[in-house]
Amino acid sequence: MSSSKSKSIEQKSIKLNSPKLNIEALEKIEQQSKKNFQEKKDYTVLCVDDEIVNLKTLKNLLEDYYNVFIAENAEQGLNIVENNIVDVIITDQRMPGMQGTEFLEELKKRELSDNIRIILTGYTDINDLIDCINNGLIDRYLIKPWNAEELLGIIKDSISRITTKRTLNKLLPDQFIKNLYPEGLEAVKVGYGAEVQCVILFADIRHFTTLAENMQALDAFKMISSYFNYISPIVDKYYGFIDKFLGDGIMAIFNRKEKYTNDAVLCSIALVEATQKYNAIHRKTDRTTLQPGQSPRDPLSIGMGLYSGEVVLGTVGFDNRLDFTVLGDTVNTASRVQGLTSRLNIPIVIPEQIAQKNEKHILKRYI
Repeated sequence: MSSSKSKSIEQKSIKLNSPKLNIEALEKIEQQSKKNFQEKKDYTVLCVDDEIVNLKTLKNLLEDYYNVFIAENAEQGLNIVENNIVDVIITDQRMPGMQGTEFLEELKKRELSDNIRIILTGYTDINDLIDCINNGLIDRYLIKPWNAEELLGIIKDSISRITTKRTLNKLLPDQFIKNLYPEGLEAVKVGYGAEVQCVILFADIRHFTTLAENMQALDAFKMISSYFNYISPIVDKYYGFIDKFLGDGIMAIFNRKEKYTNDAVLCSIALVEATQKYNAIHRKTDRTTLQPGQSPRDPLSIGMGLYSGEVVLGTVGFDNRLDFTVLGDTVNTASRVQGLTSRLNIPIVIPEQIAQKNEKHILKRYI
């Protein structure tokens, strides 16, 4: 198109009563709309296949809807999953070096299986695929030649499932979901509970009311959020999960088989150390330099009480609002034990039942 013609097109406006359409303008709008759509793609699909033609076909099919990674072998696929958040994995079965099922098994061994896994195969031994499904290696399989519309539908359903799973994992770790609902996420319902052995840990920021009185309300909220964000990964590290944020405290649950008492005690020690580090980074203020309206940044201190026993873990609420909770005397006793930390002016109080089961190298003082 010549520059003079292009200029005339740009100067001409589209009139509703005109039978002529500005094709160039429409193409620009379409391209911009497609660009905006692609920028909003929230989910990622990994395609693994040793045949380049198959990878290109899959990428062309999916890239308008998802972020797409491609890998020509299992090793490339493992590297991608290790370094990126991948929601859905589509792999061929027969590949040189490592077959599709072996690739997925390796993902599970490396704890990289927070995704939906699909195999596309012409493989004739369905029994092997069924074994893989039963072992949790794959979620779906399609026999070649696959149908594009069917594959898109499966991926859409897979995205919905992994999103639900991750949302639930924010409320309850995967090991608890498996114990409560072995049939799968679809079985989650209100009013169902199970008895589990665990350690309950209550942690409380000491003298928070006094701290908050000397702070702006928003500053107090930001401080609490910052502190909880700092210590929460430590609870995860020791195989616990935070069941509730209690204003200025937390309630955490530890349930790892045969090790939960040790996990809970080591976690409580680590939380004391983390609080000291948090203070060194975030809670250092010279009061003589405070400006008018500026909140002081006095150091935080934490008190924790632990108790071991049986609780009922389950879901409460109604159809449109579910929550996980724990109930039982163990919970109430752990809360009371935590209350002793202020009276005794010590950071951690544990009962003898936990002390006897704990590692001998940890120093204890009996009261």
